[in-house]
Amino acid sequence: MIVNATVFRIMPNYEPSIEMAIKWHQKSDGKWVGSDRGYVFDIHRGTFTIFGEKSALIDLITYMNANRSGFFIELQKGEEIFGPHIKIDTSMEVVVEDYGKLKKANMKMYEMDITFKLLSPYDYFIEDDVISTPDLIPDLLYEIKDVKQSFVGDRDWEVRVLDIFQQEAAVISDKEDGEVGTLDIDLRYIDSGVSLDNDMGLIIKGFLTKIRTFPMQYPGNKNVPISGPDAGKLTWGGIENPFGFKVENYPYLVKVLEFKLKKPFRNVWDLSLKLAEAN
Repeated sequence: MIVNATVFRIMPNYEPSIEMAIKWHQKSDGKWVGSDRGYVFDIHRGTFTIFGEKSALIDLITYMNANRSGFFIELQKGEEIFGPHIKIDTSMEVVVEDYGKLKKANMKMYEMDITFKLLSPYDYFIEDDVISTPDLIPDLLYEIKDVKQSFVGDRDWEVRVLDIFQQEAAVISDKEDGEVGTLDIDLRYIDSGVSLDNDMGLIIKGFLTKIRTFPMQYPGNKNVPISGPDAGKLTWGGIENPFGFKVENYPYLVKVLEFKLKKPFRNVWDLSLKLAEAN
C-alpha cells in the first residue's frame, strides 16, 4: 500500500466489510423482502494490519490525523482490503475510521491495526463484460468451489394448533407453500493462480449490482443429474437438502440475505453466505 509516497506492507488475514443499503423483512408467510436504497449507498470498510518501521508508522499516524476528511492511497496485488471487486493499482480516496496502538513485531519492525472507509466505492468497481445477467453468478459460485467447510440448513416452522369443540385439533400454518428454509454456509476458495481474485471479484460485484434483493438460481441447479442413483440431487458441495427437509427439492431460487468476506492467506478467500428460499 502506498500512502503519501511511502510504501507500507499489509499483512495477510484481513477482512473487507461491506454494509449493503438493504433492510430485510420477513413476511408472515416466511418469505423475505428487502428495502433497497441502491448500491451507491453501500458502505465499504477494510480492517487490516500494517507492517513497517516505527518512524514510518509514526509519520503515517501524523498524516492521517492531519487529513481526517480524506486522503488517497494505492493498493497493490494481494491487498484487496475492500474486497476483490475493487480495482487495485489505482488511486482511491479513503478516510481513517480507527487505528490501534503501535506494537513491536520483531527487533526492527512494528505493526498497527487500521480501519479505512472507502469513499464513493462504486467509482472503483472492477470493469467487466462478463456479468450481463444474474444467472452467471451462481455458475461462478459453483465452478470455483474447492473446499466446503461447514453448513447449517434448516426450516423455520410456524404452526398454530387450535382446539375445536370435538376435542380435536386444527393445525394452521401462516406460511404459504410450506415453511421457508435458510442456509448458512462457509466456503473456502483456494487458487494458485490469478483467476481466484477475478472470479471472486465478479461474484461480489454481482451480489452488489445485479442480485441485491432479487432471487437467483441456487448454485448447482444446472448440474442436477437426471438419471442414475443421484438423479434429482444437487451437487454443490455435496449438500442434498440445503434448506432442511422438503419433499420437492428442486430447482431452488434463493435470496442472498448476507455475505461476509475474509482473506486469511494470499491465495485464499473465505466466503460466508446466508441464503433463503425464494421459490
